[in-house]
Amino acid sequence: MMALSRRFTCLLAKGSRVFAGFDFSFGYPAGAAQAITGQARWESLWAYLAREVRDDEKNANNRFDIADRLNAQVFAKQPKFWGRPPGRTDLKSLPAKKDVTYGDVAEHRVAERYFPRAQPVWKMFTTGSVGGQSMTGIAQLEILRQDPALKNHLLVWPFDTDFDQGLSHRPSITLAELYPSAFTVEPQTGEVLDEAQVRSVVDALVSRDQADVLRPLLAPPPDATPEQQALMIAEEGSIIGAGLLNVQGTSSR
Repeated sequence: MMALSRRFTCLLAKGSRVFAGFDFSFGYPAGAAQAITGQARWESLWAYLAREVRDDEKNANNRFDIADRLNAQVFAKQPKFWGRPPGRTDLKSLPAKKDVTYGDVAEHRVAERYFPRAQPVWKMFTTGSVGGQSMTGIAQLEILRQDPALKNHLLVWPFDTDFDQGLSHRPSITLAELYPSAFTVEPQTGEVLDEAQVRSVVDALVSRDQADVLRPLLAPPPDATPEQQALMIAEEGSIIGAGLLNVQGTSSR
């Protein structure tokens, strides 16, 4: 994260406007932030995770412990998180399989309904799990968001930008959630899938930016109701291109 902070600071000094995409959920389904933090706001959830997540230089972290604790203390009547490593039988409140109940808080966010292959943020382990990535990723982005060198120049889409209405025209950093499987991926010789996905997504976004057609991907889903849009901005977040991009290939989430 320090390397990313230095890179962003350098680009801002050059007067650049930067769009940075991340392949993990920026929020939880409506109601989760209120249950976990007492406030139905994305900022409160981001601050909570930044305080609670412990992530060292060897990528060892406490994501499963946090999920276990939240199931036990916050979602005791209807546990939400599931999936754990085979050896972590100490996690008594984190079931290994999807033995959980949704209803008071949904399984999926509004934006994920446009990407049927997208995995729910509650899934913490096994193939395609995005729950751990989201926990640790949000925590790191919150640290970045509070960096004094970036704080007045960093925007989180769609929370800070009202989707495409409040995009900055000044030197700035815009962080956004993307879904690589929504883009066509054609691996080149010698590329692994993850490498091909990153290159393909960057190429697609750069091409759209150069053609001045990137902004539509940052608008709300065309059929999202005003109430749904308000939930996305307040706490759930969204995925660029939701309702506009067709899912390609197999999901890594």
